[in-house]
Amino acid sequence: MGIIVNGRFLTMPINGIFRFALELCKQLKKHNIQFVIIVISQI
Repeated sequence: MGIIVNGRFLTMPINGIFRFALELCKQLKKHNIQFVIIVISQI
């Protein structure tokens, strides 16, 4: 099992949290660490 990233940051305006989460995902990919971004749709 890999890392699960909460993709809620993708639905928000760009801010510091967005930037941190984006850079985290970039580094995970760069180091070939498996991860999944999950975005829960609003009902």
